[in-house]
Amino acid sequence: MDLDAAFESLLDVIMSSSFSSMLNMVGGRDALNPLKSPFVEKMRDYFQEQFAKSGLQGQIQDALKNALDDEAIRNKVAELIDHRLDQMTPQMV
Repeated sequence: MDLDAAFESLLDVIMSSSFSSMLNMVGGRDALNPLKSPFVEKMRDYFQEQFAKSGLQGQIQDALKNALDDEAIRNKVAELIDHRLDQMTPQMV
C-alpha cells in the first residue's frame, strides 16, 4: 500500500480546504512535509492492526487463491459453453 501517495492526497484535500489560506501564512504545503514520516508510520501500524484483528488478510488471500484457481476457471468456462450449447438449435448451428 502506497502510504506516501495517501499522504499526498491528504495534502491535496487540506490545500483545497479553507485551511489553505492559513497554512500559506506558515509555509504552505511544504510546512506539512515534516508530518509525512509520522503519518506513514501511524497509518502502516493502523492497517496492520486492522488486518490482523479482523482476519481481513486471510479473507483477501482466500479470495485471491479462489480467483486464480485454474480448475475453477476451467469448470466455469465449461459450464458456460454447455449452457450456450443447450440453448442452440440445429438451425443455429
